[in-house]
Order: sequence, then structure tokens, then C-alpha cells
Amino acid sequence: MEKYERICKIGEGAYGVVFKCRLKDSGQVVAIKKFVETEDDPNIRRIAMREVRMLRQLKHGNLVNLLEVFRRKRKLHLVFEYCDHTVLNELEAHPRGLDETSAKRIIWQTLQGVNYCHHQNPLWPGRSDVDQLHLIIQTQGDLIPYHVKIFQESTYFKDTSIPCPDKREPISALYPQFSQQILSFLEQGCLAMDPIARQTAEELLDHPVFDDFRDWFQPELEMLLAREAKKVHKSKAKVQQASRSKGHLGGGATASSAATIPNESSALVPQLPALAATNNIIQQQIDTERRGHQHQKSDSVDHLPSLT
Repeated sequence: MEKYERICKIGEGAYGVVFKCRLKDSGQVVAIKKFVETEDDPNIRRIAMREVRMLRQLKHGNLVNLLEVFRRKRKLHLVFEYCDHTVLNELEAHPRGLDETSAKRIIWQTLQGVNYCHHQNPLWPGRSDVDQLHLIIQTQGDLIPYHVKIFQESTYFKDTSIPCPDKREPISALYPQFSQQILSFLEQGCLAMDPIARQTAEELLDHPVFDDFRDWFQPELEMLLAREAKKVHKSKAKVQQASRSKGHLGGGATASSAATIPNESSALVPQLPALAATNNIIQQQIDTERRGHQHQKSDSVDHLPSLT
């Protein structure tokens, strides 16, 4: 952490705090997620390793890039490219809502990222919450008693009273200023109650609402992403150079521990042999499970209800 200058805190979650930082040697600005608990906690370590593996595998222009992973005082730190502008900034700047073109820009890019993730062979591609839970139990075994208790006590599954309004108020009544294409995109595409009828991200990208939009925005987006990719490449090179200048196995770490999670002066994520080996094992498991699901899914989940 000595090679970074902390600028300010920009976010906080259940497991970690995110800081805006600057690489002292180059001035490169990054975002560092610091886990609040030490890696001695098996739950924290499992969550962190899962996040690292996913971020290493999911590389796309609309997904934030992971630059480095290290530990300091037995707490894991993930270094990301810094995004100086988010959807939250847009919503705060326009409290009454965005114009249609701005909304399309955001939705289009979000769908691009979601569509990419959906095509990276998820292990349990359930068609509903219950369906997905069935596949997980089928693979991993029964839920632990604590999770069973949560499931049984949830108002979603026990003693739930479903509202029965006397009159339906469609989205078109709530947003009369929206065009018919936008309303179709929202009502029939994104918000269909039946998850089977709901369109996928890939189908939404082909919706007529984007017909005129994609022709001019996609080339513009690709140019922007190409520039951002160059920045990310330079960021990784700067972080890597700074890591090398500090030497390896810093902070009193042992060689064995650094091979699993690098210390603050250790290697970048792409150079972690232990994680690479783990990814190979995970991919083999995914391939095995997917072959099994292809034969079993149609028979095993047809009786399961959908959560709507």
C-alpha cells in the first residue's frame, strides 16, 4: 500500500471499503477495495477469491478491470481501474429523469455487459429463483440448517399475501411521455412478470428501440472503449512496474502465502499461478456440470414454480 496515496473514500459495502488512490510513481488514479476483515475469516477469503476469479475471467469494455491483488496486514486489497463518472452521477444531476437518448446510452452499455456475462457459461443457469436453487442443491447438496430457516421464514415463501389491486395502472399511464417503442421495450421486454416470456439481454439489444440508435452510437462507443482499453493497458504496466521496483515478497510474507494471494509488492493478478490452476479446475467442474445439466434439466425442473 506504500506505493499508493489515498485520496478519499468513495464507497462502502458489507465486506469492504473502496478508496480513490493515486500511484505515487506515475500519478495513475485507481480504486482500491479493502476487505474489512482479515483473510483468516474463511467466509471473507472465499468471497474474495470468488470475486478475483470472476473478474479475471470476465474481460469486457463495459466491465471494470481488475489491475492488481495484494494483502496488507492480512487484509485483502483489490485494485481496479478508476471510473470517474457513473450512472449515479447522471441520476443525481438529473433528479427528474434523463432524456431518452441519454437513457438509451446507459441501457445499451449495460445490456452489452450483461449479455457478455450471460454468455460466459454460468454454472447454474436457472430460469427462475427456485429453478436456480434447485440446480444448486442438485449440484452442491442440501442447504445448511441456517439457510433452510431463512428460506422457510421468508415472506416470499411463507404466509405471503399477494396484493390484488382493483385496477391495473400500466407503465404507459405512469410515463405518458414515453414513445410506444420505449414502452414496449420496458413492459414486454424488461419487466414481463413471467421470466420465460421476459427477453434476454441479447434479445433486448436487437429491440427496435435501438434501430436508429445502434448505427451511430456503437461505432462511437467502440472508439471510446478502444481509448479506455489503452488507458487500462498503461495502468497495468505502471502498476506492474511499481510492483517490480518494490521487489517481491514484501511486508514479511512467506513464499507460500504470496503464491496464493500476493502481498502489496508482489505480482499482478494475471501472474498468479495458484489462481490460474484453480480456474482450470473450476472450468473442468463447470464443463462436467453443464454436460449433466443438458441431459437432466428439462426433466428435473419442469415442476418448479417461477417467482413472479
